[in-house]
Amino acid sequence: MVLLDLKSKPALRAKFGVKDERVLPFEVIPIINIPEFGDKADVKVCIDLKIKSQNEKDKLEEANRLTYLKGFTERTMIVGVYTGMKVQEAKPLIRTKLLELGHGVIYSEPEKRIMSRSGD
Repeated sequence: MVLLDLKSKPALRAKFGVKDERVLPFEVIPIINIPEFGDKADVKVCIDLKIKSQNEKDKLEEANRLTYLKGFTERTMIVGVYTGMKVQEAKPLIRTKLLELGHGVIYSEPEKRIMSRSGD
């Protein structure tokens, strides 16, 4: 949604100093197919739910829920050597390959706000 917002809103690009050439030539590149949603699931669901902006938090959460439920077990890779493989199967293989090549790092991020035991 952020890409679409930046492409369609010159004022937003100006606000954040994003040059046109960093946004306008780019399109969503499909790499995963989800049955029922196709290879651009996020675009389809945003259209279906009439999401117009990255600021529509409730609608975006619903879009995420819809695609996550269907996509978690059924999504498949549609590019590269992993084409046809379920994402669940391909993910650890891709992770290992990226780490071996030095193109990735192990990284984790909490999904929700966290609080230390000391209250910080």
